[in-house]
Amino acid sequence: MRVHVCNVRMTLHRADVLEAYLNHHDAIEKATVYERTGDVVLYYRGRRADAVQALSRYKFDQPELDALVTTADSRKLNQEYQEKMCDLVAGHFFRKLFLPAPIRAAYTVWRSIAFVWKGVRCLLRRRLEVEVLDALSIGVSVLRGDFSTAGSVMFLLNLGSLLEEWTRKKSLDDLARSMALNVDKVWVRSQGTEVLLPLTKVQPGDEIVVRSGNMVPLDGTVIEGEAMVNQAALTGESMPVRKAKGATVYAGTVVEEGECVFLAKAAGGANRYDKIVAMIEESEKLKSSTENRALELADKLVPWCLAGTVVTYALTRNVTRAISILMVDFSCALKLSMPLAVLSAMRECGMAHITVKGGKYLEALAKADTIVFDKTGTLTRATPQVVDIIPFSNSEKDDVLRLAACLEEHFPHSMANAVVRAAKERGINTALESMACAPFEVIEEILPYLDLYLMDMKHTNPAKHKEFTGRPNDLMMENARKVALSGKCKLIIRVPVIPTFNATVEEIQGIASFANPLPGVEQLHLLPYHRLGQDKYTGLGREYLMDGILPPTAEEMNTLKRAAEAVSSLHVQIGG
Repeated sequence: MRVHVCNVRMTLHRADVLEAYLNHHDAIEKATVYERTGDVVLYYRGRRADAVQALSRYKFDQPELDALVTTADSRKLNQEYQEKMCDLVAGHFFRKLFLPAPIRAAYTVWRSIAFVWKGVRCLLRRRLEVEVLDALSIGVSVLRGDFSTAGSVMFLLNLGSLLEEWTRKKSLDDLARSMALNVDKVWVRSQGTEVLLPLTKVQPGDEIVVRSGNMVPLDGTVIEGEAMVNQAALTGESMPVRKAKGATVYAGTVVEEGECVFLAKAAGGANRYDKIVAMIEESEKLKSSTENRALELADKLVPWCLAGTVVTYALTRNVTRAISILMVDFSCALKLSMPLAVLSAMRECGMAHITVKGGKYLEALAKADTIVFDKTGTLTRATPQVVDIIPFSNSEKDDVLRLAACLEEHFPHSMANAVVRAAKERGINTALESMACAPFEVIEEILPYLDLYLMDMKHTNPAKHKEFTGRPNDLMMENARKVALSGKCKLIIRVPVIPTFNATVEEIQGIASFANPLPGVEQLHLLPYHRLGQDKYTGLGREYLMDGILPPTAEEMNTLKRAAEAVSSLHVQIGG
């Protein structure tokens, strides 16, 4: 399906974010965005309506979606090298067509110095490499006064070098992106409180809080708490490992149960990306024997090319024919093709969630005729699934599953997710009512199995929200945006209308204004405060702090309803 985006200037960053958003959606198999034409090509699975809905929910310039794109944007990289390529080609032909011959000759001599010097340096190191052949072909052409040939050779060498650099950087960028953790924000404990900070602002020694369902964003040492951590991404072992005080946790692992605080060993953000790229570049040390043979062969061909040049000149006494031997050398192709082939293979493995540290391991795998597996989860999915439901007391299976899903949908554990997933597969509608104060990684795991998310939103003022609830509202508001943008389930915003807290026109309009632009959000429910919970406090022997506060009247609720409708296009109703 091809869609044209109207009334929006498609910048490189906008195209990258839109493409990343669509490729993260379950209904989209593959998405390609063309920034020059503003077109979007979608390959979708299942119903066409689901793909259209995923695209219609998207809104440009949402800051929370920037985390989907790494700092090294491939489109920006491509544009940079496309401009360099155009400058190189345009400059070459401009000089050839418009510059006077003397000036063109002087420019060619000046440019040839760098190539000749590279060849001289190889000889000084007592090495015969491709640079020697390049220097000879260019130097001989200049000495013969054949400036056109020398200029063409330098142009082709520069063009090849630019293409090699472009291809290599693109391959490294794609490979590093496939291995990145994609964690944008973390909870940092500072002065007794938890603050949500961008990963780029985390410094060594900061106290990072990770809870059940969170990914560990950095390497560190546990200083408080206890957790069961899944390290399958590193070891292949699906059984969680207990991490207590003094234990080391590693970036990319996931907390399955418990909660802990650890000291970060290194700064976060771009440094992690740099380390991934460095690891990939260091994989050159782990070259396969095929790569090494190709590189050795490329250098061994140089003396033969020189010998062929000398023999050709001796037999023909024709300098042009002798130089042609130097021109047809293919040592550069050998040096370029093999590393790029390995990088491409590593990238393909990364897209299939297989981490390869170097070419020699790919070569070893190709030679293997017997593979022995010693870790659980390697041959199995390591994901629990509901196989059968055994009810008691003459209950129906669907009723048991429905009750179990209602209980488990609030928990991020893999067993809980299996129950909710089974309910979804059997056509049982699932809904979650929550104020979304958990990390988004926890919420995101359950979203594909939900039909409806009823999200409580009490206030848009962070100071007043923290004063009355004890917690800030930035995480909840951010999660509301992310749930809406995901498009994985229907989202309804619910507002408990509480006198003395948020039962004013200004405060309700603030919530309505926030909810109105959220993609896919069409309803706003105003829930009048009631005193049904007072009996619970009495039964527990606890003081009910809201004693004396009366529920809002019907007239007051209608006034708030009209106020919300005045600033939004949402369907506003009183009650759920």
